[in-house]
Amino acid sequence: MEIMKRQLRKNLALLLSLAMLLTFFPAAASAADEDVVYTKVTELSGLTDGQYVLVADTLVGAKALGTNIGGKIDGTDVTITTEGSLSSSSSIPTWTVTVSGETATFYNGSNYLGYGSSGSNFTKPDEAYVWNITSNDNGTFRFTASGAGTRAIAWQEANERFGAYSTTNSDGYVFDLL
Repeated sequence: MEIMKRQLRKNLALLLSLAMLLTFFPAAASAADEDVVYTKVTELSGLTDGQYVLVADTLVGAKALGTNIGGKIDGTDVTITTEGSLSSSSSIPTWTVTVSGETATFYNGSNYLGYGSSGSNFTKPDEAYVWNITSNDNGTFRFTASGAGTRAIAWQEANERFGAYSTTNSDGYVFDLL
C-alpha cells in the first residue's frame, strides 16, 4: 500500500509539473551515453553552465533554436512529452551555454551566436558574444543582445525562423523562450 501511495504522489507531482509553463531544457547525459534527459529550468538561479535546448512555444508548435547559424536560424520541431521530456523526429539541437550572473553566451561547437549592429540577422563572432538574460514571472526567459538592447532572440511567426528581432515588435513574435 505504501508503494502505491508513493507512486501516486510521483504521478501527481509529474502532472502538476507538466501543468506549469515549460522553459529552458538543459540536456544532461544519463548513465547510458545515448540517453539524454531534459529538465526544465524556470528560474535564473537554475541556469548554470551546460548543454541546453532553447524552445519557443509558437502557433505551429514547440520549436527548438537550431544550431546552424545563418542570417536567421531554422527551428527544429520538438514535442514536449507527457513525461516532461523533449522528443523529435530529428536530432534535438543543443547549445553550450556559459552563464555569468544575468548574462549568457551560446556556442554551437564551432561558432558563437552573436548579433551585429543592425538588422535582424545573427552573426558568428570568433569570441563569445554576451546575451543579457531576463527571467520572467511565468518561468520563461528573454535573451537580449548586449550590444543592442532592443534586439532579442525570437521566433517570427510569419517567416517561421529565429532571428535577433526588435523588441518593439509585438504580434507575431515569440521573444520569451521556454
